[in-house]
Amino acid sequence: MKMLITQEEINKAKSITNTFDSQKIYDKLSSENNWLGWLGEYKFSQLLTSKGITYEWNEFVKADYTKPDFIVNGKSLDVKTTYTDALWIQKSEWDYYILSIIERDLSSICFCGWLDNQTIEKCLKTDKYKVTRGNRYDYAIPYEKTRILNELWGLL
Repeated sequence: MKMLITQEEINKAKSITNTFDSQKIYDKLSSENNWLGWLGEYKFSQLLTSKGITYEWNEFVKADYTKPDFIVNGKSLDVKTTYTDALWIQKSEWDYYILSIIERDLSSICFCGWLDNQTIEKCLKTDKYKVTRGNRYDYAIPYEKTRILNELWGLL
């Protein structure tokens, strides 16, 4: 599911992320692209609204952030936004993970697939997807391992 991105949305994402980065208290990888996370969440909120799905969005601009990005009918969802074709994750703690990929020219975002917590847990138990980044480990689970987004709507 592809959605267009406006320059206004990009500017807002960068501004909000600057506020968040100034107050964060955990090991978030420092990157000039951290704003992609908020933009992915914002666009996903638009997608949920367009589908008529009621949700709670827990925007990540809190110093003590401990909640999932979204809660839908008691299910927790985390949106993972990147330029690459992999779902990047450190640990599994929510019910569902959404892979969103932003075009390098910033023109659009694609909500490409999703994985449930059980599948993520299996992936984290193998070194196959493990990537060392600075002083931490991440896991890059390829797009091909995800399920199509239309399947998720029926589970929420």
